Amino acid sequence: MGKLNTAMRTFLCDRERFADLFNGVFFQGKPVIRADRLMEASETYSDITEKSLDRTRDLKMVTGDGETLRILALENQANIDYTLPYRCMQYDTLEYGRQLRELKKYNKSHKLPYVPHRASRSFFCHELSAGQKAIV
Repeated sequence: MGKLNTAMRTFLCDRERFADLFNGVFFQGKPVIRADRLMEASETYSDITEKSLDRTRDLKMVTGDGETLRILALENQANIDYTLPYRCMQYDTLEYGRQLRELKKYNKSHKLPYVPHRASRSFFCHELSAGQKAIV
């Protein structure tokens, strides 16, 4: 991580600034994202299926109102990088995979049965129970 990236991450990890940035950019300054409801959620994503892969998202916070969970993420750039959308999708894919592995492990340890979803015969995800979801 470069010095500028570290400085921006340090500056934006302040919940007030983070909320102000999102409110200013996406909600025309209306206080939709509340700083007191933000929780730090940045993490390193790892995958060892084909080749060892470690990725770290610059800054990620979650907020919710009891019914809706919002995941807000930032990636800092000093230069234009046209592969950034791919990297962000890769973060989400790795996080989704991690959640699925944890659900499968939980189901196996608790001996929960797989119940196929009736609405879609083509959908098959063994080792997950009906109603279980992963969020990215």
